[in-house]
Amino acid sequence: MSTTSLNASSSLTSGMFAAGTLDVNNIVTQLMSAKSTQQLKPYQTQLDSYREIKSALQTLNTKLSSLKSAASALADTDKLSSGKVAVSDDDILTASSSGGAQVGEYSVIVRQTAVAESWTGNSGKATLNDTLTSSALTITQGEGEDQQSFSIDASGMTLESLRDKINNSELDLKATVLYTGSEYRLQLTSTKTGEDYGFTVTGDIATELGMQEKIAAKNSIVNINTTLESDAIERSSNTITDILPGLTLNLKTADPANPVRLTVSSDTAVIEEKLGTFFTKYNEALSYLNEQFTYNTETETSGPLSKSSTARSIQMQLQTLVSSRISGIGEDANYKTLSDLGVRMNNDGTIYLDKTAQSNGLSRLANALSDDYDSVMKILGNSGSTTDSRIQYLTAGSSTTPGTYRVNITTPPQAKATAGSAIEAALSLNERLAFAYGTKSFSIDLSSGDDSATVLSKINGALSTNSVPVTASLNENILNFYTTNVGGDGAFTVQSDVASGGTGIGTSLLTAEGIDIAGTFTDSLGNVYAGVGSGSVLTGATGTPAAGLMISGAMGIAGEYGTVTATFGVVENLASKIEAIMNTSPGSEGSLTREIESLDSNIQNVNETITQLNERLEVERQLLFDQYNEANQTLSQLQLLQSSLTSSLGR
Repeated sequence: MSTTSLNASSSLTSGMFAAGTLDVNNIVTQLMSAKSTQQLKPYQTQLDSYREIKSALQTLNTKLSSLKSAASALADTDKLSSGKVAVSDDDILTASSSGGAQVGEYSVIVRQTAVAESWTGNSGKATLNDTLTSSALTITQGEGEDQQSFSIDASGMTLESLRDKINNSELDLKATVLYTGSEYRLQLTSTKTGEDYGFTVTGDIATELGMQEKIAAKNSIVNINTTLESDAIERSSNTITDILPGLTLNLKTADPANPVRLTVSSDTAVIEEKLGTFFTKYNEALSYLNEQFTYNTETETSGPLSKSSTARSIQMQLQTLVSSRISGIGEDANYKTLSDLGVRMNNDGTIYLDKTAQSNGLSRLANALSDDYDSVMKILGNSGSTTDSRIQYLTAGSSTTPGTYRVNITTPPQAKATAGSAIEAALSLNERLAFAYGTKSFSIDLSSGDDSATVLSKINGALSTNSVPVTASLNENILNFYTTNVGGDGAFTVQSDVASGGTGIGTSLLTAEGIDIAGTFTDSLGNVYAGVGSGSVLTGATGTPAAGLMISGAMGIAGEYGTVTATFGVVENLASKIEAIMNTSPGSEGSLTREIESLDSNIQNVNETITQLNERLEVERQLLFDQYNEANQTLSQLQLLQSSLTSSLGR
């Protein structure tokens, strides 16, 4: 071989391996990064899109939730109709509305205000350290089954000690020690007004202290829209909440000669405020939806929900609902839609309240509230009525189809009752009655010689003490037990330890079983829907148009009970639709919930695909790494050989 050839070969060999060993990590990383980007990019893009759509749907869900809350507040006509209350003479009485008060004018005569019973001793003790020389004191408060007694042997006690004992009793009264300037006297005053809380004081201590009734307990007496004393209504308190629904009367002084004019008017400001909140939340939700379907010419894109049929459907439902007319309002009514109340719509579908004054100086809403208050409430909220006074409309659910339904009661609810044989005029033996009601069980001890009135008082007292809704009564000398809980819940039993005679109950277990109401609802087309009974409440069965429709009553015989009409106002209907859209209950998921769940499933699938791809790429990366490592080892060996050859040729 010539010298020239050897030099050329040496130059070539040196050029091939001049770089030394391979940077395997860098080579493999670059190769796999390019491949990973190429294979994973479509899936990552899809994943980002799903996440963006889900985030947009969650934002929509939040806005709809806020809208539903505002709609529910506006649709709650009881609170909405709290109204403004005014009285012509607030020295006689004041009044306030707690919601649901009927707009109108009332005449109220206060014949008498309620007064608390009070007793004071006419004699006392010279000092607080002086003790009582007598022993017995009994205070009896109330009458009948609500009567309570407190007895004590107070011999040797000071007035202050006796005062503290009385105040620690369960009686509704307060004991006080008064100083007249020459002696200390005991005063007893009921803590509650009315004849139900009147009391008597007996015993030799009462005599020692000269206890005397100073103020007799009195009930409040009022007339509502009548001047006849025979029509007067009595209550034990001066704060009366149960005469005029939704109104609280606070009686201050009696003045039978001066009727007080009480006026309840609609509070336009309150309704305007709630409408304003509703409009804000509605417009925020609708504007967000509008943005999704608006094409941006700069970015050449629409919103993430532009292809969502669910979002488009929700947008259409919102716009349709606020412009719809309410069924259940008569054809001759002047107010049937939100537009009739002054609600206006902008070109983009957002809404506002037009407060422009009409010819009489009032806004459309104020005029509507003044002219036809009931129709305004029907436009806004959930309302209902019945044609038969024996049943009452309670409410309707979000699944109820508004309309009129005939009511047929196949089984009226029954009160639970049981009775024994005739009671003795006076018990000849001691007797124990064992009661069981639900999870409660207790006994009542009766004594030989107790007459029927005493037996009745002891039984009702024990039932009340144990908070059992059962009342005992005598009917033709037969002891009967009735519960205020009609229907199948809360059956009770009673049993005596005396076989015959006595109360007449006997040793056999007497069980009182009740029957729940049963019946059907029939729509205008004649379709019959089952009702589910609980006590005296009948509810339309789930899965039917009457679902959630509730009535109560029908205490009597089976048969037809007229009709019940359920009306959903615009706002109530909107709240119900949103609730259905957002429903997360398994098997009843709303359209928005289903789409979010579908996206979650898609996101999970794409993530699983990406994980699988990454696992395959990792296998491929490891394979390349091994191959390049092997090549690197071979290259290292060649470099050693090159070095050896170069050294030999150099010699």
